[in-house]
Amino acid sequence: MFEHLFVPLCETYRFRILAPDRRGFGKSDWNSKQTDRPITYDTFAADVVGLLEHLDIKDFVFVGASMGGAESLLTYLASPFVQER
Repeated sequence: MFEHLFVPLCETYRFRILAPDRRGFGKSDWNSKQTDRPITYDTFAADVVGLLEHLDIKDFVFVGASMGGAESLLTYLASPFVQER
């Protein structure tokens, strides 16, 4: 939805942008047969924490629209790693 903003933000303002697809959204290949638990906001938050920790992102700002606001807050609350950054 916001892909048209990525190039200007990167090239003009030198921002690094991560825009992962949530499980079951966008171009992700998740399907309900891969887990016996329901996918919740906590699942989305855990996915973001895992991504940020794996990439060892130092300083960042969350930008979220619609579901992204709640997901960002839960990610922050769920992870000391995220809170430190």
